[in-house]
Amino acid sequence: PSTRKSAGVAKRRKAGMTMEPYKKLSAQGIYKLALERWGAGAQTTKAFEEMAELQKELCKHSFGAQNKEQIAEEIADVRIMLEQMELLHGCAALTDKIKRRKLFRLAQRLGVNQDGD
Repeated sequence: PSTRKSAGVAKRRKAGMTMEPYKKLSAQGIYKLALERWGAGAQTTKAFEEMAELQKELCKHSFGAQNKEQIAEEIADVRIMLEQMELLHGCAALTDKIKRRKLFRLAQRLGVNQDGD
């Protein structure tokens, strides 16, 4: 291998990025690793940042921007961070329970029955 390539590999290894095949992890495994690597405080701050970015894109849309792609991207980022927050706080089951209750209540207010999803 060339010296230049070797230097690049060494630099990536030092930064925690390797050329070895990635370990296969579930979404929950990836969230756990992110929390371990960057810490709860940093990931909580990142959640705030991602929610603010979604808010910004939604505001742009309310003023006429055609930004569906950006909105979808920010929603995906927010969902990832919210799932990390559920893992961090150990509240995924409770969140699901509350979500079902609130969705049922919304359906009632709308005068409809909720489908089985």
